[in-house]
Amino acid sequence: MEDNQQVSKVGSSIPNKRQITKDYSLNIQRALMNKLEATKREAHLEFKNTGGGLVITADAATFELIRQATAIYYSRMTQENILIQEEKDKSGNIIVQHSYKYNNKDYCYTVNFYNTKSKILVNGKDQDRFVDVDLTEIRQIAQNAKCGKSKVNLTQLNNLMRERLEQTVGAKITQATCDKNVNAGILCIKCNRSCRTRSAYCTSGKHWVHLYKTYISPVLLYGMELLTPKSAHLETLEKFQKKMLKQILSVPMSTPDPAVYILTGILPVEAQIHTKMMTFFSNICQQSDNSVEKQLGKRQLAVKSSGSHSWYIEVQRVMFKYNLGRAIDMLNNADVTKTTVNQIKRQIANHWVNEISVIANLYQGLKYLQTDNFMAGKIHSILKIKRYTNKDRFRIPIKLKLLTGTYSLQPLRYKIYKEGNQEICNACSQEVETVEHLLIKCKAWDNIRRPVIKEIENILTSNSKIEWESLNEGTKIQILMDITMVQRQLRLNSEEVSKIEHQAKRLIYLIHSARCKLLLQP
Repeated sequence: MEDNQQVSKVGSSIPNKRQITKDYSLNIQRALMNKLEATKREAHLEFKNTGGGLVITADAATFELIRQATAIYYSRMTQENILIQEEKDKSGNIIVQHSYKYNNKDYCYTVNFYNTKSKILVNGKDQDRFVDVDLTEIRQIAQNAKCGKSKVNLTQLNNLMRERLEQTVGAKITQATCDKNVNAGILCIKCNRSCRTRSAYCTSGKHWVHLYKTYISPVLLYGMELLTPKSAHLETLEKFQKKMLKQILSVPMSTPDPAVYILTGILPVEAQIHTKMMTFFSNICQQSDNSVEKQLGKRQLAVKSSGSHSWYIEVQRVMFKYNLGRAIDMLNNADVTKTTVNQIKRQIANHWVNEISVIANLYQGLKYLQTDNFMAGKIHSILKIKRYTNKDRFRIPIKLKLLTGTYSLQPLRYKIYKEGNQEICNACSQEVETVEHLLIKCKAWDNIRRPVIKEIENILTSNSKIEWESLNEGTKIQILMDITMVQRQLRLNSEEVSKIEHQAKRLIYLIHSARCKLLLQP
């Protein structure tokens, strides 16, 4: 029995039937929306061969008819030849998938019905038999189905299902929805929203980072564990990655590199290549002693000098860099397991995390950025905080510029444009314009600042009993810049943090907008 699954026999007319309960909760809203989309499909059935098998896409009504007809068809089979499986979500009340595994001495294939997507996947070495024989019989059963005394009208049934689903999810059909295949653009793989029209959540960088790691990084570094690029080539790859990540975060190219790594959780290209190299080498170590790769490795490590261009010698250099021992010892070790590989990955990641954190502490502009929770593969917690409005897509880039020290305050503007009173704030003409002055000191922005700070104070006092005025200047700035650094100190829960962060982004953007209007005046 697999982890996080519960398998049980179910009383039925078919003895070979079982249920599996998965350890996840179905997103009901998304499932209903998927079903609603299925009612609008023009073709009753579409067939597509993929690497994973034959995918049959059906409209909602046809899918339900085929599913019921399939259940009838396989109930007539010899019980030893068919295994029927139902997969439920954690609640145990919703069947998300039906599977029929047909297996006898002549044929073997599996038919999977994905109920929330109205799709069927047929795989196995004899999947053609399902199409040529079984599906013909199943379609005949479906065509004979009746609603009352008349045959089922698929168009009317789809329309009826669409009306009921629209009432349930509150989604009315519009022309824009009907034409979405033409104008939708790219969909975010995480939130399933169009990145052109509904990208408020995506423009924080959070889900775009997932896109980068899923589609771009694997192609960028394909085969690099064997090529092991050096100097110029490695620098070219690193420049591309940094440029892409800075564009994802909507920060300037002048943003310190450590800030990009900390915010996205993505390590430098060199670290990723070294991880891939050690993973590949670990796979060689797990092979039998008679394998060509293992014998070649032992010979290369014994004969080649440390200055050799041999791939195995390059692995040895990587192992020395991260204190992983000797390559020949690892080759001779018969106990290299998945746990060993994970330990190696962690050691490489920890090396780079420590190095990046040390460098980040040298940047004065990053002093308000939380670096203690920096972990390889984990997006910074400031980007994980719950969003409240689509306006955040405009606010987040400004917040990140302040957080990474790349916001154009007056000292920098004077150096570049020679405008204003050198380093003095143009709004109040009293003090040097710093982040601290801009956010909490400048009297010119008091009217903007006061109502927002009042909202933050109400959140702090309602549950945590913390008075805003009792906090020192550093803590106030930290709350506005990166509240995750003082969350534990102030004993704030995640809901309070998200509300305060929402107000902090509002304040920063309002001050930024007012400041821009002032600077644009003649």
